[in-house]
Parts: sequence; C-alpha cells; structure tokens
Amino acid sequence: MDSNRWLIYLLSLAAALVVNGQSAAGITGLKATGHDRRIDLVWNSDEQAAGYNIYRTDNGRSSWIKLNIKLHKPSVYSDFLGGNDQQYSYQVKSVLADGSKSAVSQTASAKSRAMNEEELLTSVQQATLRYFWEYGHPVSGLARERKGSGDTCTSGGTGFGMMAIMVGAERGLIGRTEAAERLLTMVRFLQEKATRYHGAWSHWLSGSTGKTRPFSRYDDGGDLVETAYLVEGMLTVRQYFNKDNSIEKELRERITQLWHEVEWGWYLQRPDSKQLYWHWSPKYGWKMNHKIGGHFNECMIVYLLAIASPSHPISADCYYEGWCGEPATEYVNGNSYYGYKQWVGWPKGGPLFFTHYSFIGFDPRGKKDKYCNYFENNRNISAWFKTG
Repeated sequence: MDSNRWLIYLLSLAAALVVNGQSAAGITGLKATGHDRRIDLVWNSDEQAAGYNIYRTDNGRSSWIKLNIKLHKPSVYSDFLGGNDQQYSYQVKSVLADGSKSAVSQTASAKSRAMNEEELLTSVQQATLRYFWEYGHPVSGLARERKGSGDTCTSGGTGFGMMAIMVGAERGLIGRTEAAERLLTMVRFLQEKATRYHGAWSHWLSGSTGKTRPFSRYDDGGDLVETAYLVEGMLTVRQYFNKDNSIEKELRERITQLWHEVEWGWYLQRPDSKQLYWHWSPKYGWKMNHKIGGHFNECMIVYLLAIASPSHPISADCYYEGWCGEPATEYVNGNSYYGYKQWVGWPKGGPLFFTHYSFIGFDPRGKKDKYCNYFENNRNISAWFKTG
C-alpha cells in the first residue's frame, strides 16, 4: 500500500470512529488512590473535552457502570464508598462538545483503607486544596461559590482558598513557585478587574469580568464580612510568601495596597456609630441595615481588622460597644453543655463555623477579652459538638 492510500485509510478509520461516537485519542495519566472510605481519581486534562464520564467495576465481578449522572467537568473525581477495604477499577472517557467520546483511558485500581490521624489530615488537606486549585476559575483563579456555580465566584471563599493554596505549598502538595504565581493571578484580578465599594468587594462576582453579581435583591454592593475573610486570607499569604523574588515581592506589594484601600470606617454608616454594618449598595444605600455584632458568631475578624487597619481604622471601643454589644447580654453565655463550659455564644454554640472563620488566619491561642479565652471557648464548643 503506497503512502497516499495508507493516509486515506487512516483518515477513513478516524472518521469512522467519530461517526460511531468516539474520537481516536483517549485521555492519559489516570491514577487512583485509596483514602478513608473513598477513592480519588485524577487524570491529565483534555483541553478539547466538554467533560468526562467515569466508569467503575469491582475487578471483573460485575460490568462497568457509569458513576456520574451529569457530565463531569474537572479532571478529578472522588468516589465516596462509605466503607474501607473496598477495591475497584476505573476508566474515564472524554466527551467533546458534539457528544463524541474519546477512546477509553487505561484502567486504574485502588482500595479504600483506614487511615491514622496524620494520614487523614493530609487526605483532607489534599481534597480541600483540590477544590480551590483544580476548580478555581480558569480566568481569575478565584474560588467558585460551589460546585456547578460556573462563572459565579465568592470573595470570602477566595480568601479561604488562598490559605488552602498556601498550606498546599507548605505541605509540598504543590510547588511554592506555582502557588505564588496562582495567588498573584488572583490578586491582580481583585485589584485590576473586580468592582469595589469603598475598598470592599461584593459577596459574589464574575470570575471572568470582576463585576458584581447580586447575592440578593438589595445585596448588590460591598459586603464587609466577605471582604474581611478575603483580607484575612491575603494577609496570611503576605506573611508566608516572604522571599526576595519578583513574584513574591509583587504579591506582597499588591496585597498591602488592597488592604490599605479598604475603608472600614465607611461601614460604620454614621461618624458617631460604634457598630459596623454588613452591606452597602451604591443603588440602595444602607437598605439592608444589617448590623454586625451583639452575638458571638463568624464575624469577629471584621472588627479585629477594622480596628487594626493602618489606613482606615475604627476606634478600639467599637470592639466592646459594637462587636460585643455591651452590656453584652446576648453575647455572654456562661452555661455548660455536656460538661463543657461555654463563656460566650449562642446556646450550644450555633453552627460550628462560628468558631472557624475568624480564626483561620487569626490564631486564637491565648487570645482573650474580659469575657473569655477564645481558644478555650472554641475548643469546648467543638468538643461538645462532637459529644452531642
């Protein structure tokens, strides 16, 4: 067979495969790793793919079944099994925009297994990083609001994601340089593209354009609480990436400027106010009228950052008068639950994230005011939460 006829034969074969619903090339690099009650899959991303189908078999004892109901977008997948010592084999196919599928990948196998505390912590950190790293917005790198939220990103969640990326670099899950580069992409976008309201970001924003996406009818402007989570994350990153190279220097400089530009005092609503307000809209003004403080919840970091601001600080007495809502009748608790004392907060603590969000970047150990030691208060809430 001469070369021209051979080429025609190959092209005809490729066309036949597409007609039958397959393209010739399959995805590569499929790996399966066993974790506690789950198996994680990761593979090389196919830039031509609209998504993927994931298939599983129990090593020949049954036929292959498709695990995903909808087309799966990221090039990672977690198969939650609910038990350990379960072994499965997996294959993946790319699906193109026209519905055609790639050839099946190679097979990868793994077994779920019990883990000790250190292994489990690493596993959780890997999974957390994967959400922010693999599922970060492709243009801005910002954290998407949730799985399936598309272009809608969250400012506060981006702050949490920044800290997850930092931990990933520290634990060697990703390289320090690639982590710094991703963070710089995010910070540049927040500075150059994202709409701000007296220095504060909106809760939701487009990951492509940076324009605000309303969280609710009147919540279409600055969100001071979400901004605090973002600043908390950026300042933590600024502290960690301290090397004298161009990427990390630019990262620190941009974060410093963004931090200095948040006008915390604007969100007091009035010059004589001691209490911060959650929202401000250029269209609706203070219509939300949502005060921050009076109860112990996830918002303590807002007051800490506002009081400590080097450029737009509020007075220190806002802490007790605004945050604690003195005489603090609804802030103080004083009861015990399941044998654990709770000095401040809602009965039985409220949602557990009340003890998380303000302290992801602010170490609570040894931090106390006249009402309680916050490390002990948070620890006790977590302890009885597990007990209850």
